[in-house]
Amino acid sequence: MSLRTDDIETFARRILLGTTLADKLAPAPAPAPELVPRAGEAEILVARPPGAAPAAFTTPTFPGRPPELLFIGNSRFPAARLLGDPNVRGQVLHFFANHELLAMELMALVLLKFPGAPPAFRAGLVHTIEEEQTHMSLYLERMQELGVEFGELPLTDYFWNGLKDVRSPLEFVIQMSLTFEQANLDFSRYYRDEVARHGDERTAAILDRVYREEIGHVKHGLIWFNRWRENAANESDWDAYKRLLPPPLSPRRAKGVGFCAEARRQAGLSEQFIRELEIHAGSKGRPPVVWVYNPSCDAEIARGAPGYQPPRAVQELTDDLAPLLMLLSRDADMIHVRQRPRREWLKFMAESGFAVPEFVEGLDLREPKFSGFEPWGWSPDVLEMFRPLRERIVPRHDGRSLWHRGLLAQPDFRSTGLGEFFSKAWSAAFLRQWLQGHPETQALFGAPAAVGIAAVSEAAALEQVQALWAAGERAVLKAPWGTSGNQIKRAASPADLSEPLRGWIRNCIASQGRIVVEPWLDKCRDISIQMEIRAGGEVKLHGAREFWTDERWQYQGTVLGRGFWRLPPDELRFLNEILPVWRRLARDVGVALAAGGYQGPAGIDAMLWRTRAGELRFKPLGELNPRWTMGRVALALENHAVPGERAVWRFLRAGVGDPARLESQFPPRFVDAENGRRLDRGVFFTNDPATATAVFTVLAVGAAAVTAALEGFPTARV
Repeated sequence: MSLRTDDIETFARRILLGTTLADKLAPAPAPAPELVPRAGEAEILVARPPGAAPAAFTTPTFPGRPPELLFIGNSRFPAARLLGDPNVRGQVLHFFANHELLAMELMALVLLKFPGAPPAFRAGLVHTIEEEQTHMSLYLERMQELGVEFGELPLTDYFWNGLKDVRSPLEFVIQMSLTFEQANLDFSRYYRDEVARHGDERTAAILDRVYREEIGHVKHGLIWFNRWRENAANESDWDAYKRLLPPPLSPRRAKGVGFCAEARRQAGLSEQFIRELEIHAGSKGRPPVVWVYNPSCDAEIARGAPGYQPPRAVQELTDDLAPLLMLLSRDADMIHVRQRPRREWLKFMAESGFAVPEFVEGLDLREPKFSGFEPWGWSPDVLEMFRPLRERIVPRHDGRSLWHRGLLAQPDFRSTGLGEFFSKAWSAAFLRQWLQGHPETQALFGAPAAVGIAAVSEAAALEQVQALWAAGERAVLKAPWGTSGNQIKRAASPADLSEPLRGWIRNCIASQGRIVVEPWLDKCRDISIQMEIRAGGEVKLHGAREFWTDERWQYQGTVLGRGFWRLPPDELRFLNEILPVWRRLARDVGVALAAGGYQGPAGIDAMLWRTRAGELRFKPLGELNPRWTMGRVALALENHAVPGERAVWRFLRAGVGDPARLESQFPPRFVDAENGRRLDRGVFFTNDPATATAVFTVLAVGAAAVTAALEGFPTARV
């Protein structure tokens, strides 16, 4: 037995356009419909084809409401810790009642807009409205008992604005049933358990009923979603959902507080859908920032044009370390990778307190808007990669979106002027000029003569090397654009000036225009300082930390914490003495970057060294990295370790040693802090050791774990 179209229309109009709560709670026409569609039911269009006549019903600007329910605005959802207060519990129910009202009105709208939808679908929608009416009646009654009147808090119109222009019933079930109602599975269960924990069994019983009946609402939408979507036999429900979910909605909207997998199973969602959604982040409204890890940016700049192809070993390293970008990004962002990390590892990271953004393969991005782009470092290749997406950048007051738009408007990378900042020749020239302008610092930082000089010919480079030898110094030769210890050669004596080295000098000058020659200093420690150059030229300095490299100047890890606890007393005293002066130089570097048109992160690598007489000196600008750095990642990771404990972030070579054994000896122990979970003891791998082919990275906290991480395995070359 089916419902008459006229009865449904009368019912829907009263709910949508009525101006009293009695209208909103009007009884549905009899008989009660079935939720499950019958076999052979007529299908409905996925979307109205071009030229088809629109539905006769005209969508109102806003549903009919009594005056007390027209107060539209924003209000804060109460924190669960406050639920001991009856009034706060009433406020929670106020939020739920608002959502029920909007859901009922939108379902009524769909009944009116799509009278040709299958009768079983329409009957199921009427049945769903009936249950939503019951939920709302229960909320209103309980709210009054708790001292809260419906309408005394602002009501949101978010659902209405997002769904009032829905183009088909399929689009509606994707957004309402599979997104907003699915999220309510989590919210209703979470607050059911929380109010019960505070002893309010009556409110808990109402939310339990909502939770159980919401499963049926999701199931109703899922049934029709699977009937209407094309290619159902060859495409999973998860892939179809992501493809069909209209922007700017993201799958993240389908999750609430406390992910409930069992309710989704009961609703009929596939295990793949449930697993993927559990680890999915995506944007809840703020357009995402797209991140890409391109550690070969210096080599890309040296090439001068897009098309750089990294060696296989570098590509393997890139694949291993790309997931580290999640430590810098927000969970609403997207990370571009060649291959997504394992689902199990992402879930483990989320359970350990880390924000997990969305990982995407390729740049076929369907988001209509972005807040900007964050490559590891800007280069010809990433400029070309992101240029087609420039018009999708939207201005954001809390990011660099406008700067990104201007950067991507440049005809080529050379026109941006950023490449010179990456050059070691620029750093050497800046340091020499700064020391000349601040002679009082030379007793700590060394004389300008000790700073490298850029040579533009082989003869000039050899002349500078020989001048260093004559002064009793050894020489180091550096390509202007070379990263992580690559493109650096020693020349300690005439025996080192072999033909291969001379050939390297000639090739470097031919391809990069110059070569930097500087004294080989007797290094004690590597120290870095991080900074951020913001709009308007503001320079924000972050912490200085000790890091270390291998014999080839390749990064090996960072010592976490502010105390420089690995330094012996004399080095620590000297470093504390020079830190204020170094910060002044670092700030001046940032000002120069800003004046040159740069915005974004930057890091300075410096060196604590000793003279031949054993006196401590500090080279404050060994290398400038106007990009994201491993030192900046280490600072972000520091926030996941308990303060005050000794901690290191260590790079270890994959394929040597047994990471599982290291973890079993020093299992990670997390504690819940006010600002999230923190590692209290043990080792924690910050990329996936199960898939790493070149390097795995480990956070070690506590003296024993730190010793094991420092000494347990051979180091990795990065």
